[in-house]
Parts: sequence; C-alpha cells; structure tokens
Amino acid sequence: MCSSDLKAVTPAFANHPDDAGLLTIRAAAHSQLKDSASALTDAERAVQLAPKNEDAVSVLADIYRIGDQNDKAIALLENAIKQIPDTINLRLQLAQVYATHGQQPKAEALLVDLIRIRPTDKSNRIRLAQYYAGQNRTDDAERVLREGIAALPNERDLKTSLIEL
Repeated sequence: MCSSDLKAVTPAFANHPDDAGLLTIRAAAHSQLKDSASALTDAERAVQLAPKNEDAVSVLADIYRIGDQNDKAIALLENAIKQIPDTINLRLQLAQVYATHGQQPKAEALLVDLIRIRPTDKSNRIRLAQYYAGQNRTDDAERVLREGIAALPNERDLKTSLIEL
C-alpha cells in the first residue's frame, strides 16, 4: 500500500472512526510506509476494539516484531490463540516468531497442533515436514509425510513432497 492508497481510505474514517477493519488497513499502510508510531497506534486501537479480529492481531504482532518487541508479539499471539482456538494463521505467525527466536520446541508444537485442528489439510503436513527438514530431522519429515499419505491417500502433493525429500 502506498501513500495514495492511504489517502483513499482516509475519508471512511470520518463516518467510522472506530472500525477495527479500517484501523487495521491503515495500520498496515502506515507500517509499509515506515510510519511506525501511527501504525502502532492504529493497530493497538483495532485490537482493543476487536480482540478476536485475526487480521488486527496479526498486523499488531508484526508491528511489534518489526519494532524488535518480540516478547509483546509472542504474548499477543499466545493470548489471541486462547481466544480464537481454531486460528490457523495466528498459529503460523507465532510458530515463525518462535522459530526465528530459537524456541524450536514451541514452534514444532504449534505446527503439530495444526494437523490436529485440520487433519485433512495437506499443507499443514507439508509445512511440518519442511520444518523438520530444515532442522535436519529428515526421519521426522519422512514420517510426517508417510502418515499424511496414509491419512490422505489421494493427495499427490504429499507423495511429491516425499519424493523430493
């Protein structure tokens, strides 16, 4: 989003100053324009208004992460996951933050949990296998893919991923 896009959404705030969706969009725009103070203000307000809005939480967590406030990002995401137990995107975002900051067991647990939440989603199994492969745990990666093939025998991507591994 560029400054002209930001100007385009500004008039909507006259009628809807407390719309969490609009605040989230504006926060993301400010963040891309490197206006971290405005981004943080809008994102925090959006989450305050709608704590279960996954987009708002995601944008605020990203702003915290960019600002090197990783503890805040982790706490925000962990709390949101408790409030939105079936969220996939926030779990992925938290797993990435964990992995980036050396908390591999926590990242792995979240990726494993994704399979529990959506057992028929092949991408979660492939993602976990890729994580294991990146950790040089090829036996675990192979096991996950073989379990996926057994559970979802018609999913060609799982078979292809196993071959590529």
